Amino acid sequence: MYRNRGNEDIAKIFIADGEVTRSKGDQVAIEILTGQALVDGNLKKKVFDPEKIYLVNHENDSIYNDIVKFNKENLKDAIKQF
Repeated sequence: MYRNRGNEDIAKIFIADGEVTRSKGDQVAIEILTGQALVDGNLKKKVFDPEKIYLVNHENDSIYNDIVKFNKENLKDAIKQF
């Protein structure tokens, strides 16, 4: 468990081998804890391939972002999905 502040916790994340394996609690607090774990060096950073295009879309009525990966040669397909 990354952080445990007794009864003050509104979110917890569990990290194993540098990956978040489980989380619970307030979504904003989870993101804050995840960011702090990354800054502290306990969480692996995501590495993005410079030969790819990453498209991030946000669905209505959702708290999640979808990331779709394209080859750089497929810019037209990426623009269609945007």
